Amino acid sequence: MTLPNKHIIGERFWKNKETYKQQATVQKVLCECFATSLQSYSFPLRHVFEIGCGTGFLTQELCTIPSIQQLYVNDVSPKMQHDIDAILAQSNISQYEFISGDAESITFPSPIDAIVSTSTLQWFHSIPAFFEKAAQSLPSQGILACSTFGPNNFIEIKQTLGKGLDYLSQAELLQYAQQHFDVIDCHEWEEQLWFDSPLHILQHIKQTGVSGFGNSYFGKQKLQEFSSAYSKRYTSNNKVCLTYHPIMIFAQKK
Repeated sequence: MTLPNKHIIGERFWKNKETYKQQATVQKVLCECFATSLQSYSFPLRHVFEIGCGTGFLTQELCTIPSIQQLYVNDVSPKMQHDIDAILAQSNISQYEFISGDAESITFPSPIDAIVSTSTLQWFHSIPAFFEKAAQSLPSQGILACSTFGPNNFIEIKQTLGKGLDYLSQAELLQYAQQHFDVIDCHEWEEQLWFDSPLHILQHIKQTGVSGFGNSYFGKQKLQEFSSAYSKRYTSNNKVCLTYHPIMIFAQKK
């Protein structure tokens, strides 16, 4: 298994951050649903640590939660701080700190009573180790709320190219989380986006910076082969589909 290169991922997201804001519709809706669910459980959200903020979709939602007194915001790319600073400047959250670095290796801030993250865990090298680290950083009954993507995410790309990220299933995520947390809710679903051609799908993936098939080079011949194979498998009503497979977990430390 080839592990994701987080430096490349961070640079890719930074380079495409403006098109990400326009094209990452699934991720944006996911953040909105995530924040709504987070508040519905009446968790004690005062000192919150967000991991993998990216362009700030979830950060914006967190700024609307009245109970949050202190917000720590992390991303592997320090370049994201400018965008996050701008979001926080328009909020009522007075205590705020941006923490750059790889969440799997940095020291988590303190005090925190909740760790939240959306669309980030799929890039981690060891999700079991992350769950353990999160539990060690939270107080008793502290909250871990996160979303990632499951095995059918971009399944069309993986089946056509024979490469892609190795996503954990909902059952695997639950197995690891339950070693340290009482899982309050965990649910998954699939959503398909439709495009005019496989080329438009590749453009969409590039513009969102979320490529999971490495540094594949699409020369003219390879692009034609990819487009032909993709179209044969995944065309319906003159459109081709791309599947997203989100998984949400809301849990409380044992």
